[in-house]
Amino acid sequence: MPILLHLIDRLDQIASPKPRLTIVGDGSGRKAIEAALEKCRNLSVQFTGTIGFQDLDSKIVRFHALFAMGTSALEGAKLGIPTFCLDYSYRPITGLYRFRYIFETHGYNLGEEIGERHLESQSSLEAKISDLIQSPNELGERCRRHWEGSYSPEFVVKRFVDLVENSNAPIEELVDLNLGRSDFFSYLKSLLLKPSAVTGFIGT
Repeated sequence: MPILLHLIDRLDQIASPKPRLTIVGDGSGRKAIEAALEKCRNLSVQFTGTIGFQDLDSKIVRFHALFAMGTSALEGAKLGIPTFCLDYSYRPITGLYRFRYIFETHGYNLGEEIGERHLESQSSLEAKISDLIQSPNELGERCRRHWEGSYSPEFVVKRFVDLVENSNAPIEELVDLNLGRSDFFSYLKSLLLKPSAVTGFIGT
């Protein structure tokens, strides 16, 4: 929530071109967001409410850019949308948060608590927005390639197989650690949805 309020404030400071923000989802913070929007001079905002997972791709693919954290950022990157990976804070953000594209993150980090090292002395957001207007396809493709090379199912399966083949852990150890069973939510998902095959995975 604090990062969203900070984003609204920073976008509102961009006078030209006047930014438009679509907020996906709903929750208890709506009133605080609406209160912040009343103070905006340049930013226009619309709320879409919650979007079903099956409709997510078709909705967000129309966005010019995406600000998100965690797996939500991956949803944008895989579609080639220029995606800013946000961090989180439990208190109002003081100073200037440094916005970064998902391909500028390191160590498979999709969001961490904001501290001093996440701040900058001068705002770079305006320059990033300008670059985005000039080269949307290039930036989107860099985000897509980052997803493909770090998070795509094919990449994850290959890394998993490589780790298994190079592991010295005996079967007994895996059984003792209860690693041979799905977690509860994965089990429920498997009951409701047919798992989709991943190209190159043995047995599919």
